[in-house]
Amino acid sequence: MGYNGDEEPDAVYAQLEKDLFAHNATAYFKHLSGEYDTAVSFATWLGAKILKEGTIPEILQKRKHTGTSVKNILIYNISHNMYHSLILLQEVS
Repeated sequence: MGYNGDEEPDAVYAQLEKDLFAHNATAYFKHLSGEYDTAVSFATWLGAKILKEGTIPEILQKRKHTGTSVKNILIYNISHNMYHSLILLQEVS
């Protein structure tokens, strides 16, 4: 999730976490990359790295991952408080 410290979009992320992803691990990335127009590309790279390595670094985890390995990553980002994007990354075997 693209939490960035801006109250309005962060409230959307928090509501989605509560309503749709209550039983899933969640992570955030903009505390590492910052907020910029192509920040979601950083998240995509990071997600691919996580899938390849099979673990989520502690510094990214918001709600801890308790499973064995990571098979799917859904990246959700809000840009300029109006553009929403979803990117699904899946492990390929």
